[in-house]
Amino acid sequence: MLETGCLPDVLDVVGHPLQPGDRPRVRCLVRAPFEAPLLEVVGPSVEPVVGDVRDPVAVARLFDGVGAGATVFHAAAVIHPERHVRELYDVNVGGAQLVVDGARRAEAGRFVHVSSNSPFGANARPTDRFTEDSAYAPYLGYGRSKMEAEQIVARSHERGDVPTVIVRAPWFYGPFQPARQTRFFAAIRRGRFPLVGDGTQQRSMVYSGNLVDGDLKVTTDYRQVLGEVVTSRFNRSISNVFPTLAYNPLGVMRPGT
Repeated sequence: MLETGCLPDVLDVVGHPLQPGDRPRVRCLVRAPFEAPLLEVVGPSVEPVVGDVRDPVAVARLFDGVGAGATVFHAAAVIHPERHVRELYDVNVGGAQLVVDGARRAEAGRFVHVSSNSPFGANARPTDRFTEDSAYAPYLGYGRSKMEAEQIVARSHERGDVPTVIVRAPWFYGPFQPARQTRFFAAIRRGRFPLVGDGTQQRSMVYSGNLVDGDLKVTTDYRQVLGEVVTSRFNRSISNVFPTLAYNPLGVMRPGT
């Protein structure tokens, strides 16, 4: 198994249902050297590879020696560029192309692309629900870059290069959530974030552990979703999110809430 954009909680969930000796061999691409030890402590079956997804040499090292039939999870992406908007396209689009090409050359058996609901854009009415067949209407540069990455993955599947599934992950919370998420939830809990409008605005959300479980489920039921796009249909109103967080002393919503 190979993964880009690895986090320790992802690997913990991968190995959790299995006995130590049964854990799959997982090779992970991480950007910074300090991230490698965080993955190594998960277990001896985890092999970090330090490099940038934009670097063809780093991606080649990721796939070096990988046998045919491997499962590839591509989750590496940029949401908020550090310097230039161009980073969105270099990482999200160019990186996806390099990883897809590497999977094709390695004759990967499964390719799971972790996308976003941003390629949909915003719904016109609170009652609207996006589906896998909804038209593209990308939200800002991030949404467009993720849309273009999806198109690369879909074309690869259509050509028969590598069997793919696209998972459109919504706004996630839970272990290893971004710092901005923690600040947002804490502001709500302390009563410092205003409720805009009547609170009926909908937000697609998912607990990070459930998202990982869903990604793994895709690999076990792969033939049923081969070539498909998987989208979350669970939404909650902002007026529901606020009291849920306000009465949680940890300031973090729990799974299923």
